[in-house]
Amino acid sequence: AARAGATRRAVVLRQFFFWYQHDTQLGLARRASLPCLVLFSSSVGAEHAGSLRGAQVC
Repeated sequence: AARAGATRRAVVLRQFFFWYQHDTQLGLARRASLPCLVLFSSSVGAEHAGSLRGAQVC
């Protein structure tokens, strides 16, 4: 019974760690894509103004 409890606890900890790591990676990806979105929106504005000076989309 003690072994079953320890195994169950290990599975729960492993799932928690997986989701924690997954959320952390998503957060990093969101932060990395944010400048690209800002850059994209500014390049779209520049395109409408007739100037593509420094416009670059990730």
